[in-house]
Amino acid sequence: MSESHPSRLPRFLLAALAVVGLGALALPAFAGAGGHSWGKSCHRGEVTAESANARVAFAVERLSSRIDATDEQTAAIEAAVEDVPAQFLEHRATAKELRAEFQAALSAKEVDAAEIERLRASMLAEADAGSRLMADVIVELADVLTPEQREQLLGDWERMRAWHK
Repeated sequence: MSESHPSRLPRFLLAALAVVGLGALALPAFAGAGGHSWGKSCHRGEVTAESANARVAFAVERLSSRIDATDEQTAAIEAAVEDVPAQFLEHRATAKELRAEFQAALSAKEVDAAEIERLRASMLAEADAGSRLMADVIVELADVLTPEQREQLLGDWERMRAWHK
């Protein structure tokens, strides 16, 4: 049986904040309306760097307003997410290439198990890299927000989860 570690609660709260931050910042920037697509945004065409940056800026403004962030906090949030759209678009492009390679490998006359395994591992590594990027951003955001603001975001997230059930 493992011992209880006092540091696990803050880690849990950061993980929960990661989900909230992902929804507040990343998903509005990259998901289509209603979350239908990562590559296209309903009625808006292909997601570009410009459109992703605009949507992240909107999400930051909305988040800052929702938690009554100070000007300094808003500036720190903007700095933390400044490069996120470009990095996620890069991850998405790589993931798309890997999916195409995977489909081609499965469509071959003879399926090469080693190639399938290589592609599977590459796809997982790419997903892990994107997840690490978001975790790093979430830690930056957590450092900027007060415990009360983080608690408010967690409450919002719980209400959103309940509404989507």
